[in-house]
Amino acid sequence: MDRVFKSSIGALFRKFIVALFFTALAIFFIVGGVMIAFKIDRDVILAKYALIVYGIVAVVFAFYFSFIRHNISLHVTLNGVTFLKGKKAYLTFPRDRFFFTSYVQRSLTQMGIFTSRYLRSVDKKTNKKRDYRLYFSKKRFDEFIACVTALNDMEE
Repeated sequence: MDRVFKSSIGALFRKFIVALFFTALAIFFIVGGVMIAFKIDRDVILAKYALIVYGIVAVVFAFYFSFIRHNISLHVTLNGVTFLKGKKAYLTFPRDRFFFTSYVQRSLTQMGIFTSRYLRSVDKKTNKKRDYRLYFSKKRFDEFIACVTALNDMEE
């Protein structure tokens, strides 16, 4: 068993839209606060070119926080699970020390039902649980969890 699971583009795009909304909202409140604090004329701040710059800043921040920061791959081997950013491993869970399961959180909001999918790792010695959000499609998440929970059933 040697498989690599990559983040879903659709899930990352949804993260991008949410990040873009909240980044634009934050910029709006920051610019409003600066206008009030320094008594700047609204027409100067909200000029056409300033709005273009604010839009570019919002898109760059949203792109970073969705497609760069949350774009991960998970490498599943007989030894355990490794989180990768690009080709660099930044988190490793050895099979002999950790037990793996899934955790799915559904949130009902005015805009619909949002589902967040997590890998839950449980330390066998301390029984400490940690959840790691995965930006996978439902199909890829189900395949990943089937692969990872198969590690739990293997003999040491």
